[in-house]
Amino acid sequence: MNVHEAAATLVPRFEKITSYQWMLIVIIIILLVQEFIIKVIKKNLRHKYLIDNPHGPRGKNDNYLTYYKKSQAITLFRVIVIIIAIIILLSEWKNNVWSFFAVWLWAIVITFQSVIQSLMVYFTILLQYKAGETIAIGEKQGEIISIKPIFLGIAGITDNWEHNGKFYIIPNKLILEEGIQKVELRPSSLQKVILPYTFNQKYYTVTFDQMMIHLEWFLDTLLPKRELNQVGYFKSYNGHRYKINLDYSNDKECGVVITISFLEKLSNVRITKAKIISFIETFKRV
Repeated sequence: MNVHEAAATLVPRFEKITSYQWMLIVIIIILLVQEFIIKVIKKNLRHKYLIDNPHGPRGKNDNYLTYYKKSQAITLFRVIVIIIAIIILLSEWKNNVWSFFAVWLWAIVITFQSVIQSLMVYFTILLQYKAGETIAIGEKQGEIISIKPIFLGIAGITDNWEHNGKFYIIPNKLILEEGIQKVELRPSSLQKVILPYTFNQKYYTVTFDQMMIHLEWFLDTLLPKRELNQVGYFKSYNGHRYKINLDYSNDKECGVVITISFLEKLSNVRITKAKIISFIETFKRV
């Protein structure tokens, strides 16, 4: 068989390929090229922000956040392209395949129910949150590092706006069970401060009644009254400077537990607490 005869036998084979099959081949090629390009881009981003220049131009260690934000945008783009490709393929599928497809779709939904739930949560999180924001899920609180189709990665943060060195990988399905809450931990954000101490007459130079009079006068002078537009989510503090709760101590020596609660900017919490504690300490016996 010569070259012309071989070519002549191949032509009918190509003619047998339907338009749908051609479309499938083109889409597969596009997705493969996309994956190659994404791999190259992520490699360059990793070198730019994490390897070659880990501490940024001013020595601030925030390049990791820039890397994860860009990486998250690339992941979102990839998911959108894949969804569009699937929609195109399904729209061109022959009608007699739909019954078979429906059966398999039902089986997949039942088998991978938790995965599908995680994917649904994934798109919800993408619309409402972004890398760098602070959230709380159950007892875990931290800064969003990565949003993946199956899990969410957050770097643990304390109430004092400090990283605690922990990295949590939270399945998206868990968010459905425990919920997710945005937490404001910027220096200008208001935080509820709870400051308890035990009053025992044996250790103080004043009586309990005198202590309360002095303490309330000092707090009225130190703390500002919070208006409704200042209290944020702490609505019960509207019109209040502070709140005081009294209870008996369970210690053997007994005493009264005086719990002071108030709202303060995150950047001023330590200073304000130090002033209150310093004032209380002046009434203790030497």
